[in-house]
Amino acid sequence: VLSAGKGPTMPRSKKAAIAARTAKKAAFTARDLMDKAEHFLEQLDLDSACRFYERALLLEPENTEAMDALGELLMELGNEDAARSLFMKSVSIAPSDNFTKYMHLGQLLSGPDALQACGRGVALIDAERAKVQSGEHEGDLEWLRQQYCTALCCMAEIYLTDSCFEDNAEQECERLITTALQAQPQSYEALQLLASLRLSQSRPEEAAEALQQSLALWYKPQPETDSEHDDA
Repeated sequence: VLSAGKGPTMPRSKKAAIAARTAKKAAFTARDLMDKAEHFLEQLDLDSACRFYERALLLEPENTEAMDALGELLMELGNEDAARSLFMKSVSIAPSDNFTKYMHLGQLLSGPDALQACGRGVALIDAERAKVQSGEHEGDLEWLRQQYCTALCCMAEIYLTDSCFEDNAEQECERLITTALQAQPQSYEALQLLASLRLSQSRPEEAAEALQQSLALWYKPQPETDSEHDDA
């Protein structure tokens, strides 16, 4: 289509189609984009999920739910620096939300910084457990107990590795493992850490006992079948 003195112009129908597509794109909310990201996660398409979380953050730059989800994905993809930055930003915006971001930071940081992050996560889990127990919040107490135990084990592991030369490392490690086992006596993870601690204390018999208890919780040998006896 030619317009006098103005050169070619776009047909109205094409303009309308472009305008409709633009309006449709603009109609997506951050929640819509995050739901789409979760759909791609279910399909194990991590790259596409990342792109949709990034688009959600373009619409809502301070959406910590999207930050935390994208941070976890970036950890899975090996981009630890970007994940760390997202979790740190999320902590600065919403320090009392989502204890898992603190546990992820515990893995991405080291030494005292890692302990501080994990400690904050433990405090949030403990506070949530208290609210569920009192009826103030609804929640799964057993799941929270497992998370509490795992968080304590993360801290104990840091004392056994990065922070092993701290003055109180042995005492803190002992305290954390004891508390973890009080919360979840059948935790194979806590028992394995107890075995490591006892080895470092030159107490091999107690280490072997803890390791055997841990092994019994997850290793279930399959009974031999009659055909196996016949083959022998």
